[in-house]
Amino acid sequence: MKIKSVQMVASAALSIALLAGCSGKAIDGKPIAAHQPKPDVSHLATGAYPKQPRKLGNVSSVDEGRLVEGVRMSDALPDLAAIDSSLVYPYIWQPEGSTDITSRNMSYTNDPIAQPVLDKYGMVVAYLASSSDSPDLKVDGGSPRQDYRVMFVTLVRFPDAKSAAAAAREMDEVDYSVSPDNVRVSITKYPEAHGHWRQYSPTMAVTLAHGDFVIHVLIGNPTTNYGVLTGLIEKTFDSTVPKIDSFKATPMQDLGRIPRDPDKLLGRTQYEPGSEGEPEIAPGFLVLGPNVAKQAQDPGERNANVFGKAGIDRIAFSSDNGSYVFRARDAKGASTYVNESIKSRTDIDHPIAAPVSVAGSKCVEAKPAVWADDPNKRYACYVTYDRFVGVVYGGDEADVKLRAAAQYALLVNDL
Repeated sequence: MKIKSVQMVASAALSIALLAGCSGKAIDGKPIAAHQPKPDVSHLATGAYPKQPRKLGNVSSVDEGRLVEGVRMSDALPDLAAIDSSLVYPYIWQPEGSTDITSRNMSYTNDPIAQPVLDKYGMVVAYLASSSDSPDLKVDGGSPRQDYRVMFVTLVRFPDAKSAAAAAREMDEVDYSVSPDNVRVSITKYPEAHGHWRQYSPTMAVTLAHGDFVIHVLIGNPTTNYGVLTGLIEKTFDSTVPKIDSFKATPMQDLGRIPRDPDKLLGRTQYEPGSEGEPEIAPGFLVLGPNVAKQAQDPGERNANVFGKAGIDRIAFSSDNGSYVFRARDAKGASTYVNESIKSRTDIDHPIAAPVSVAGSKCVEAKPAVWADDPNKRYACYVTYDRFVGVVYGGDEADVKLRAAAQYALLVNDL
C-alpha cells in the first residue's frame, strides 16, 4: 500500500456537513401556534420558485437502483466517531456505483489498484464512509500530512457470499503486491481478514468478507503504532458486522424497481421551474438515512447532541439547488434542531430579517470567510413545518427569502 496525494470525488455528506455553516442567532418570523391547521400557502411570494412537491416514482434503471441501494447500505456502516472520538470531521461519505471510483478511493493514491478484482467478482455497489480528526486534510509536497488520524471504511456489495470472500482476499493481495516493503497483518479476533502495512508508514489496510459484503478499512495514524491501528480496525469490524446482519439488502432482481423517495422527503427539496418531472438519483440528489445524518453534524453540533435532541433521522438534499430537508422526531424536534444548531455554531456574521409570511422562519448571513469561495453560501433561511426542517441557501438576500417561502410551501403542500 502506498500513500500519496489523491483527487477524491466530492462528498455529498460533506456538503451536508457544511450546509449549516451559516448558523447562529437569527431573527424569528411570526411564531407558529400549537395545533395550527394546515396553513394556506397559496398567497406566499415565491417568485418563480415552484410551490408543489414532486412525486419521484421508482428508479428508471438497474444502475440508478444500485446507487439508491448504495445509499441504503450507509446504514450498515458504523458511526466512525463512536469508534474513535477524534473522528468528528466528515471527509467523504458517498455511494459509489463505479469500480474505478471505488478502487481509487480505497487505495488513497488515486490508482485503481483493485479495480480488476471488483470487476472480476461483479461489484454491485459500494458506500464509502470517511472521517478525520482534522477539518482540513491538506496535502503538502505531494503527500498527505502525517500528523492526523483518518479512517476510510468502504462497504462493497457483491452478488453472493462466495464472490465476496474471493474478492476480499484478492483485493488485499493486489494492494499488498504494490510494494516489497508491505508486511502481512492479522486481526486476532477476525482470522479470516486480510491486511497489510509497511512498518515505517502509519497506515494500515484490511479487508473482511461478511456474507455478500466486503468491509475494507484503511486507517492513517500520526504514528506507526501497530496496536493502535489493529485495535481501531477490530473495533470497526465489531461495529460493522452486526449492522450488516440487520441490514435488509434489496434482492438483485429488484434493483431496477426501488422507489426513489419512499419517505416523501426528496420530492420536497427545491427545484428549478420547468423541471417538474422525475429526476434520477445522483450524488447531489438523494436521501441520507440516520447513520449518515448523524455524521453530517459539525463538531459543535455533535458535542451538543443536536441531532439526538431533535431526533433527526433523514436528510434529503438537492445540492445544485441549495435545498435541504431534515426529518425530525416531531414538530418540537424540528424547532429544537433549528434552535440548537444555531446555538452551537460560530460562523454566523449576523442575523437578517426572516420573511414575515413564513411562520417560525429564521434567516442569517454567514461570515465573509464562509462564502468567500462560494457566494451562494452567503445567506441561509430555515423554515419548519410539522416534523420537517427546510434549509435554503443563496447569494442574494431578497432571493433567498423568496426561496424560503417556496421551501415552506413545498413542506406544507401534499405530495
